[in-house]
Order: sequence, then structure tokens, then C-alpha cells
Amino acid sequence: MVTSFRQSLIEQIEKFREKMLTLLERSDIGPSVNTENSSFVLIGPDRPWRELSHESKSLQTEIYNRYQYLLELGKAFITQSLPEAKDRFDQEAKPILEMIEQKYLTWHKTIEEAKASFGNGLDKQVEVINSVHGNLGIGRVLIPDTNVFIANPNLHEYKINEKCSILALPTILGELDKLKVEHRNENVRSKAETAIRNTKEYRRRGNLLDGVKITDRIIFYTVAIEPRFEGKPTWLDSNNKDDRFLASCFEVAAKFPDSDIAILTLDINMQNKADFASFPYLDPKEAKFF
Repeated sequence: MVTSFRQSLIEQIEKFREKMLTLLERSDIGPSVNTENSSFVLIGPDRPWRELSHESKSLQTEIYNRYQYLLELGKAFITQSLPEAKDRFDQEAKPILEMIEQKYLTWHKTIEEAKASFGNGLDKQVEVINSVHGNLGIGRVLIPDTNVFIANPNLHEYKINEKCSILALPTILGELDKLKVEHRNENVRSKAETAIRNTKEYRRRGNLLDGVKITDRIIFYTVAIEPRFEGKPTWLDSNNKDDRFLASCFEVAAKFPDSDIAILTLDINMQNKADFASFPYLDPKEAKFF
């Protein structure tokens, strides 16, 4: 299903919420370390988490890794937000991580208190995600990778049933420019040349940054967005062309937070990467675009 990156991220956060509440229900908090016979009084968190069962420790590890992953996606999405929004997002992460790890003393007297605190902190992080404002939406956005242009470089032939914006990234146009000259396969060189020639023709009709109408249902855009890796998930490799493409997609998601976005690709590896990065994807052949 094609949806906005924001919505996709929030849906994953809600799934994480359910698992975290399950972990907390399996958890227990001991009595205060401060007793009447204590020779000193600990000022601060004073209650220990009890040892988890083996099964619950497995869930704990899964939840910890999932939350770290969601934090990276969230930070990538809010990268263009105001500093105070980023600070709020980070501030709420620390107590949530402490509740996941359960290795420090806690303020909470009961599990119900811990659950309420967790829910409040996660709600505040979702508020930050919902506060991201970018450009007005440009409708449904389809971002093709290089192999889509090679499969069919003629956008006017695409059989798309809904109005949409097809957005060509600089990384893809640059790769097509190289392929039209350097690829050993003549058919690939020809398709890349056609894609570049078509783009120049669309530019002749109008400003591609504002969008040029190709058919009644397709508007073609280019964007001046080069991939930036600062603030992006650490598993993106700046030397990998697929990861550079995905880094640019994060920029698009932040620029158009309310637009439904899908990556167009025929490449199974890119489909897997898109799925991992929380971007919906479409295979144009399976969707019968051409």
C-alpha cells in the first residue's frame, strides 16, 4: 500500500508500542533500596528491576534493536526540523531506552507507572514526527530507480490509473548519463539515451522543478536533492549507489511529509532495501504500468 513515510513510520512505532507493553507486563520492580536500617539514603531512582525470564530477555533484545532502528528512521525524517524538535525527540528516547534495558534503578514504584511513563514518552516522539512541516504535498509521489527508466524510458506510455507525480532524482539522472555512454550493452545505452532525451524534452515544455504535465495522470518533476548522510541511518553506505538513492528518498520524505510516496523498482535487492527503510515500493511490471 502506498502511503506517506510519516504514516508508515508511525504505524511501525505503534507495533513497537504493543511489544514494549508486553515486555513491561512481564517485568517487575523491586522495593526501594532505601530501608529504615540503611546507613545512607539514595537520592534519585531507588527501585531495581527484577531479573527477566529467559524468554522475556529474548523479547527485550528484539525490542531494543527495533527501537534503535526506529530512532534512526525518526531522526532521518526530522532532520530538517527545528533544533528544539530534535532535542525533544532525543530527550524522550533516553528514559524509554532505560525501561527497555532495565539495568538501572528506576523512579517507578509499579509496572503501571512505568507503562504510563513509556506511553507518554512515545506519544511525545510521535508528536514531534507529526510536527514536521515541509512543502505542500504534490499528491502521490513515485520515485523510479535507474532500472525503471531502462525498462521503459517513455513516461507518456505508463498506464497509471491515479494522478501522480513521477520524481527523478539527480542520482538517477546522473547514472543514466553515464549509462548512455559507458554501458557495454547497446540496448541499455539506447534506453538511457532515450530517458535523457525525454527529460530534455519535458524541460523544454516547462520548469521541471515545478512539474511538467506528461499525461492527464502524470506530472514529471526533478528535484535538486543530492543525498546527504548526516543524520541518516547508519546502515546507509555513501559508497553504495542504492544507498545513495535511499538517502535521497529520505530527503524527499522530509520535504513532502504529507505526500504518499513509493519507490518504483524492478530490482529485488532495492525492494528489500526499500522495505527495510520503511518506504513502500511498487514493481511497475507487476502493477502493469507498462
